[in-house]
Amino acid sequence: QASMSLAGGEGQGQLLLERTDDGPAGKLALTASFANADRVLSIDLEASEAANGIAATLIGIPGTPATALTVKGSGPLTDFKADVALSTDGVDRLAGTITLTGSEAEALNFGVDLAGDLAPLFLPDYAKFFGDRIALTAQGTRWPDGRLDLADLSLTAQAIQLNGNLAPGADGLPERFDVKGKLGLDG
Repeated sequence: QASMSLAGGEGQGQLLLERTDDGPAGKLALTASFANADRVLSIDLEASEAANGIAATLIGIPGTPATALTVKGSGPLTDFKADVALSTDGVDRLAGTITLTGSEAEALNFGVDLAGDLAPLFLPDYAKFFGDRIALTAQGTRWPDGRLDLADLSLTAQAIQLNGNLAPGADGLPERFDVKGKLGLDG
């Protein structure tokens, strides 16, 4: 089931997909909208599958567990927050937030703060690399002319640690790139 309307840069949509054959249950439900008058963005995404589902099989998640992903948030683009959560077999794997703040006419600031234990989602050789906690934080600004300033970036896991900042110009070429880190397993 689906419906969508778009006019003059604003719109709303709903999508509901459900697996109806004899395979593992699966559901994707999305409701989203954006209004020009108050610049309010709303998103409500829920995706779930029983064990041995299509997504876990195609991605190659070991054991093809039951999966669930939610992304939910509502607010004006200058003060928006979405909560993100991923679980497998009922165990929380990744959680955090994505935020937007600032003046739409000038610059739009964004933030990402996600962390969790993704090791069970990787093959054993990769699970050792990531360990039992991975965290991604980032703060940046998107300018009206297309420039991006990723002022603070941090990615940490057992065998990787990256910190820094970068700023690609409106043409996509880097104006600033300062990322430092380490990579590799000890022992």
